Amino acid sequence: FFHTRWCYCSCLDNHARIWFAKIVKPIVFSRHAKQQMLERGASEEEVVEAIASGERIPARQGRVAYRRNFQYHRRWGRKVYPIKQVMPITREEKGGTVVITVYTFYF
Repeated sequence: FFHTRWCYCSCLDNHARIWFAKIVKPIVFSRHAKQQMLERGASEEEVVEAIASGERIPARQGRVAYRRNFQYHRRWGRKVYPIKQVMPITREEKGGTVVITVYTFYF
């Protein structure tokens, strides 16, 4: 996976305003992260979206967490929840971003 950041560019000379995608870094999922995503109900697309546009939070040992809320309105367990929060914990490496684990919160 490559994740993108959508950037807004406004050129004053010709008043053109454009959105463009900038490829940032490849995203690699650890085996543990994939297992936790399966058990906790997070998709790879949601994790990539959280990294690309979620709130960036410093984590222990120099890691970075990203937090993003998604509209859910579905059942998880025995209850229907309107919001699902996906929070991947990542480590930056030379070759890209490694997803170490993923937490999900339903509310």
